Amino acid sequence: MIYRKWSLLTGPVTILGGVVVAIAAANVIFVKNDPFLQPEERNYENQPATK
Repeated sequence: MIYRKWSLLTGPVTILGGVVVAIAAANVIFVKNDPFLQPEERNYENQPATK
């Protein structure tokens, strides 16, 4: 039996927080094509000359 009102919220919030952290950690560990880790290559062919 649950005697405190806050304990009704802490269970689901803790579970959802754990799921979000697990997904974020798996994304960082297992995803190799992360756009933040690999900057896109710059194309210098069509740039105008400045001098």
